[in-house]
Amino acid sequence: MTNNISRNTGFTLIEVLIASAIVMGSIGLLLSLFGSSLDRMQRVGEQAHIIIAEKEIINRLSVINPAKQQKGEGKFGDWAYQWSAHPITSFKHVSDYLGEIPYPRYLALFAIDIEIIRPERKTINLRIHRLGWRETP
Repeated sequence: MTNNISRNTGFTLIEVLIASAIVMGSIGLLLSLFGSSLDRMQRVGEQAHIIIAEKEIINRLSVINPAKQQKGEGKFGDWAYQWSAHPITSFKHVSDYLGEIPYPRYLALFAIDIEIIRPERKTINLRIHRLGWRETP
């Protein structure tokens, strides 16, 4: 009696090709996902930089009194900005009930238009509202 049991210890060529195709397809998918997430991360980083610059410029403008200074310009790193203010309301007398302000004060609401010029020469336009004050009517 002869023993004709043959043992298959390796993979056939078709099995190797199918496994290779599956692995390559998976790697291609992962690389495209990784590439798109890198692109998204770059865009988020750019937006964060824009927001930081806008906040810094608005913080700089928060210390001005638009009733005394109606326009100006400045720089923040490579960013430049120009602004102009115009009153929205007339000046109203504000009384100080706590006695902290020793003189009468008059307030009006101002619209401040800001044009921000980015380093690549693109512009961003913003409008904020602030109170302006003066001591005489």
